[in-house]
Amino acid sequence: MKVTFNWHRFFGHWQKDAKLWLLVMVLFALVRIILCTLFASQMGEEAGVGEVIDCILGGVRFDARFALIGVAPTFLLALFAITPRLSGYLDSLRLWVGWFVVNLTIVLGIIDIGFFYEYHDQFNQWIFGVIYDDWRSLLLTIWHDYPMGWIVAGIVVSAVLNFYLLRRYISKPFFDTSKIDNVSCNWIIKLSCVLLTLFLVKSAVTCTFGWHSLSRKDTAVTNDVFLNG
Repeated sequence: MKVTFNWHRFFGHWQKDAKLWLLVMVLFALVRIILCTLFASQMGEEAGVGEVIDCILGGVRFDARFALIGVAPTFLLALFAITPRLSGYLDSLRLWVGWFVVNLTIVLGIIDIGFFYEYHDQFNQWIFGVIYDDWRSLLLTIWHDYPMGWIVAGIVVSAVLNFYLLRRYISKPFFDTSKIDNVSCNWIIKLSCVLLTLFLVKSAVTCTFGWHSLSRKDTAVTNDVFLNG
């Protein structure tokens, strides 16, 4: 049986990956917004709305790289989804990988907010206590100091809801490309879509539309120490 490359199916998977990538980006941004809201008192007196927006937009540039990791497996495997059966397997893989990434992002966001509440920083020497301290004592302390029962219950309920919501969200691509092979000069459209997608992937890796890759020193997007953290 002759198997041909299906552009419609291929572009459909890439669009679903893009939807998952956007969702993770939104979650990252929400965590940053919550941090800025809950700990607004940590900002300097001169920090205004403009600097908060700069902080959020600056963070988005770095988040793009990490969000890309979550969609990389299915993004690459889309090249091999040449039959309906393989395409179905890829949809299932995307759902489970996406579900894991979304829930991991939420849990890490909760941990980040809790760590900042305790130590007024997102990363410092106390993080090594997780590695070297007595885990049993550490977990007991966390359990007694925080409403962990409600937090765990909330995470479990959120994880169940996320599965069904995510399955619906990524079940369809942004645009229907089923007629792409019937369009005149369709090779121009196909090539343009591939080049645009690769450019966006490159931009997510370098965190910029140019060729200069952002580094840690580029996090100083405002004059406020808290917002730059």
